[in-house]
Order: sequence, then C-alpha cells, then structure tokens
Amino acid sequence: MINFIKISEYETKPSDKDVFGYLCDVVSQKIDPPTLKPRSLRSDASIVFHSPLRRAVECLELKGGVRYIPTPSLREIPFDMRLMCSKEEWVFGGSNLIRHKFKEFFVANRLGSSREDIIRETRNFLARCYVLSRLSEITVVSHSFRLKVIEAFIKSQGSLSKDPFLIYEYIKDDEKTFCFESGFSVAENSLAFSICS
Repeated sequence: MINFIKISEYETKPSDKDVFGYLCDVVSQKIDPPTLKPRSLRSDASIVFHSPLRRAVECLELKGGVRYIPTPSLREIPFDMRLMCSKEEWVFGGSNLIRHKFKEFFVANRLGSSREDIIRETRNFLARCYVLSRLSEITVVSHSFRLKVIEAFIKSQGSLSKDPFLIYEYIKDDEKTFCFESGFSVAENSLAFSICS
C-alpha cells in the first residue's frame, strides 16, 4: 500500500496580519510558514516522500532506518489567489470559492504551473512510487490540491491527462479536500493502470 497524507496544521488565520493577503502569499509560495505541530506526523513506512516546503518538512516525525526524500513534485501547486477573486469575494465565498476557482483554473490551464507540467510530475512521481512500492511500504506527504490532483489521476486511471474536467469529480466546492494528517491509500497495482495510460 501507498499512503498519501496531507501535512500537519500550519497557520491559516494569523491574528496579526491581513488574512487574505497572507493566504495569497502562502498559495503563491511567496512565503513558506512553519508547521504548528513539529514532528507530529508519524509513519511506519520505510520510505517517506515529502514536499520540500517548510511546513511539510517540519511536521515529519523523524525515525531511524527511514528514508526521507524531499520531492519537488510534491510541493503545493502554486496559484495566484488575487487572480481568482477579490478580497470581498473571498470573505463571502471562503474556501468553497477557492476550491471552485482552482478547478476552473486547472481546466483553463491558468495555475502557477502548467497543467501539462502538473500531469507530467504526477505521472513521473507515481512511476517512481510504483517501482519502489514493490520493495517497501511508502508514505507520501504533500498538500491539499496536489494530493487531490494525484488522487484524481490515479482513480481516473490517468484519464485526467486527457480530460481535465474530471477534476470536478474529485474536488467538491462544499467539501474540504483533506483534513490535516489525513488522506487516502492505494494499492501499488492501481498505479500501474494510471501511469501506463
């Protein structure tokens, strides 16, 4: 099995800053805030692939005998929230609006990384996981939208690469993507279908 897990909690509503501006800077990766739960994310896997962003690295419980592998293709997918909505629209629509806009921008190829790059990174990373998962258990630690794209790619057996509108089946406006330290698991044979499509 391969376990895909969202990072531990980090500050999303700072009391001393404009929250909209702060979140814009986080999702565009202008800033990289620390975790609020250092060394809290546990895994029994012998290989842990993880995002190289600070809030991901700092939340990992480090154990002897485990290979921790920072992986650029597990960074959160960057986007410009100011292009998606105004502060007033965000105050009214909140996370539901951002999830809706993320899907629109994914389909329109307007995120901070091109859709082709996101799909290529996903396919290449999953191929790497597939090879290594035959030798050992793997945990993957990443961020909400990146994990949703990975999940959509696997569960659509790679069809997301040809039909970006499939993202609408996996991200719902009114449903949280993943809670902190939660995610999904797949058997390694599920990866074979997606990476060969």
